[in-house]
Parts: sequence; C-alpha cells; structure tokens
Amino acid sequence: MNDKSNTHDDAANSHVSRVNKWLDENVEAHPTPKKVMLSEFEVNWEELSGSFRVDFDDVQLKDRFDFDIEASGWTKFYIPMFVSPQGAPASYAAILIGNATENAITEGLHTSFPRLQPYGLNLKTGQETTQMTPIYKRIIDPAQFEAAKIKVSEKDYSISIFTK
Repeated sequence: MNDKSNTHDDAANSHVSRVNKWLDENVEAHPTPKKVMLSEFEVNWEELSGSFRVDFDDVQLKDRFDFDIEASGWTKFYIPMFVSPQGAPASYAAILIGNATENAITEGLHTSFPRLQPYGLNLKTGQETTQMTPIYKRIIDPAQFEAAKIKVSEKDYSISIFTK
C-alpha cells in the first residue's frame, strides 16, 4: 500500500514541478509602466462586455484583456489566462501586473464607459436591479452612455493613463 502511495505522490509532485516550470517560462511579469494605453475595443453593447488591447510604455501586449460590468455598475477587466496548462486542473494568469498598473487600466475603463445602475434597490425609483436586468435598463444617463458608445466605437479611439 505504501509503494502505491509513494508512486502517486511522486507522480503528483513531478506534475506540479512541470506545471511550475512551464508557468515560469510562459507567464509574462511586467514592472509598473509609466504609461498604460487601452485601445482596439471590441464591445458587445447589449451586455457591455468585450475586450481591448493594452500597451505598456508604447509596447503592445500580445493578448487582449476582457471586460464586463460588475455588480457595482462599473466595468471590470480580466487579465489573459492560461487554462489547464500541462493538464493542470486550474487556470493561471498569463500576465503578472502590479496594483498601480491595475489601477491605471481600471481608470481607463471607467473613463471610457460610464457607470451603470448597480445591483440592488434604487431608492429614487423603487426599481430593483439584478443580474437579470438588461443593460439598457441599467443606463443612468442615456446621453452620456450614447456619447461613450460613439467615442469608444471610433476605430482610432485609445486612452492613455499615467501610473501613480
């Protein structure tokens, strides 16, 4: 019984080592850039979700970042992921960035897209917003939303943020 247990442990340890080695070789770690630029937005306006390109100090990253709306009504981004590398039953970040870089990307999204009605009860209207509420019913300021839609949909739209 002990031999089987050791064999299983050795195989698991070997697999973990292979996964860690692969991650060490493939995950991009980025120091905090001076400038972060978001561009090439692809947006599903009915769900206010999509993807965009990111440049750090004028160098474009190879993978797109995804975004969608969170419960607070603000856009939230997701860094590219590796799914099950080397058969590991997990997902791992393909890019490592620091808090200042995360904050800059978030600022760029919040500048590009207006906040929508957050989940919960709107005390002014008495209407409840849930995960099932369509985006068009979550729009707080229709003129601001339309202006953002026009701006972000322009082919050459980009926004640059300097990290703090």
